[in-house]
Amino acid sequence: MLAPVGRRHRHVDWIAVTCIFVIPIICAASTLMLKKRIGNADIIVSGVGVLGGLLFAHAIFVFQLRMSYSDAKRRRSVDNSQPPMEKIAVPKMIDQMFYSVVYASGLSLFITLFVGMSSSFSLSDDKGIFPLALSSIIVFLIAHLAGWVWYVMSITVSAYKDLIKEL
Repeated sequence: MLAPVGRRHRHVDWIAVTCIFVIPIICAASTLMLKKRIGNADIIVSGVGVLGGLLFAHAIFVFQLRMSYSDAKRRRSVDNSQPPMEKIAVPKMIDQMFYSVVYASGLSLFITLFVGMSSSFSLSDDKGIFPLALSSIIVFLIAHLAGWVWYVMSITVSAYKDLIKEL
């Protein structure tokens, strides 16, 4: 979780760390302390599955962005009338965005499979409600995914701003 500052210096992005790790831990702990159990695995599986598909489409978009950026950089360096694009932070940010989107897509696939298999193996009671420990794990994973989606969106906005400045 490093945030770019200028061209050479990076620092820990504490807001991202909070959204991705601290808030999900608080949510899972609250689930345990308040003894809240979740159910309706079908709704969780369908919602997270759709989100995973959208994240996969975003990964394809980011891959295309990287290819287009590399091609534009190459064309500008061949054309002597324009200065070459030399900002190093943009390709690194696009790469970081790609890895983050792929992680989020994989995480949503894992949550979908985990909740679906938990329901299939009858780890829930007759009403479809999961045990307390399993509920807190699911809450942690979904909160972690939500934080990670926020992180991906913030990286996307930062990369877009840098691309607009550069082009």
